[in-house]
Amino acid sequence: MSHIDSAPSTPGKFKMEKASYFNRVRWHSSLAKLAVWSFVFLAAILIFFFRSPASSPVPADLSRRSLRTYNWGGPVWEKRVRASARVRSRNGFAILVTGAAGFVGTHVSAALKRRGDGVLGIDNFNDYYDPSLKRARQGLLERTGVYIVEGDINDEALLRKLFEVVPFTHVMHLAAQAGVRYAMENPGSYVHSNIAGFVNLLEVCKNVNPQPAIVWASSSSVYGLNTKVPFSERDRTDQPASLYAATKKAGEEIAHTYNHIYGLSLTGLRFFTVYGPWGRPDMAYFFFTRDILKGKEISIFEGANHGTVARDFTYIDDIVRGCLGALDTAEKSTGSGGKKRGPAQLRVFNLGNTSPVPVSDLVSILERLLKIKAKRNIMKLPRNGDVQFTHANISYAQRELGYKPTTDLQNGLKKFVRWYMNYYTGGKKAVDYKWTPVLIILAQLYYFVLRLLTFSRWLCGTRHPFFWKSHPILDLLSDSNCSYNTTVAFELQAVDIESLLKPIRSVKDVPNAYNYQCYRRLDKSNTMSNGPAQHAHGKLPKKLPFPVRKMDVQRHGFTQRNSEMIGRSFKRISAEKNKESKKLRHLGKL
Repeated sequence: MSHIDSAPSTPGKFKMEKASYFNRVRWHSSLAKLAVWSFVFLAAILIFFFRSPASSPVPADLSRRSLRTYNWGGPVWEKRVRASARVRSRNGFAILVTGAAGFVGTHVSAALKRRGDGVLGIDNFNDYYDPSLKRARQGLLERTGVYIVEGDINDEALLRKLFEVVPFTHVMHLAAQAGVRYAMENPGSYVHSNIAGFVNLLEVCKNVNPQPAIVWASSSSVYGLNTKVPFSERDRTDQPASLYAATKKAGEEIAHTYNHIYGLSLTGLRFFTVYGPWGRPDMAYFFFTRDILKGKEISIFEGANHGTVARDFTYIDDIVRGCLGALDTAEKSTGSGGKKRGPAQLRVFNLGNTSPVPVSDLVSILERLLKIKAKRNIMKLPRNGDVQFTHANISYAQRELGYKPTTDLQNGLKKFVRWYMNYYTGGKKAVDYKWTPVLIILAQLYYFVLRLLTFSRWLCGTRHPFFWKSHPILDLLSDSNCSYNTTVAFELQAVDIESLLKPIRSVKDVPNAYNYQCYRRLDKSNTMSNGPAQHAHGKLPKKLPFPVRKMDVQRHGFTQRNSEMIGRSFKRISAEKNKESKKLRHLGKL
């Protein structure tokens, strides 16, 4: 039989189908190309606008920050200041919080605002560490109604203007140049902020009428080389081990002077190694977490003769309760217009946890929480101002302030790691909170492009030209139908790190866990046995990796249920197209 005789009786039928088929392939290929390049263009814009400016970890001279000019004043500005400082409770205070965008300042300001006090913040947003972290804290406070004036406590005119606009009853002075080791590199910044700035604030406060009561942050570092433990407020503090400690000790002496001469009510709080969410990146627990996640080596110091280096780690919530207790029990200043009318209150308190923990134990706790083994490098404690041991005696604070710490290091670090994993991704800052709507839109577009590519691949029975090999993102989407909210949930929701890290073995497990949660909420009867719970990496536990909102569940539930039907249709169409292609190839060989 000839080849012509073997052709079908309806000539051109298969030729038309072949042309139609490849036309559809080219059409979907062009559409997919357009979508992909559109997404690439938008992604480039996103990277260009959202990249954070490089911050110098070691500025040349921080004392020059006083030369920086800030914009303040005017009717609109005064209106915002008054609104933020408005007292909303019957016996509330009007409080000026310096260093309000700092670690302790943010938590104290939020706590004061929640209980109905009027709170106004001031901060210069310096670049001792990443300013974007301070801006994020500022955003948190603004959502609670706390306005932060951008300015320096060395600006006397600004401070006088603030007291003219608002008659503050209290000042919570938390602005300072922190860090023990950095003082060796930039001593001028410590004198400028911790001494000159404090004196400038006291000068303004002594001349206003009525004078405010002042609570200010000293430090446990004032105990210096003292070997008597636990440290008591009555112990000697005349042997500072660092310039930072010396400036804090000088602050305590300056406070005594202004109390004695001008009748200012002053309460100093000696903080012991504060840690927690929204902490300072220069603290050991913070950069240990970052380096462990990155697989970097961490340095752990030991004292002379292999002695243990330990710290009295105090959780931020306990510190906040101590600060509020000091404000509540602070008596009124007795001076007026720069003149003393009678004796005024002068106090100093230790705020610690009373349970020193070796730094090596801190690292062990982080290893358990992160499920990663740290690369330890044991080193001798350098002579740069660090002391070997801190231990607080808090009996005086317990008696006068009702202070009682309640959070141990294990639970405190668990909360910190949860925040860290929520705020950071692989040690790099996530997209800033104010760009979250843009992130959602771009994530939706990304999800749409991948679905389009998957549709083209299944409908045409061939792989897209951009994916000559099996692309992991495309396979991930095909297997588990991950929602765009997977990325957003990591940024906006609290993550339970213990349950999050346990089931994850590859990038596919994260969205699959997200799908599994949505699946169990929407289909409790488990009618679809082949749902996302059955995955190539094993069955996920019933304890869910992280919470999602109801909107996310409903949105993803629609995607999941419909994708099951669409997927089956695509597979059937793909099988038919493959059969048709085989037939065409067979005819071509004849």
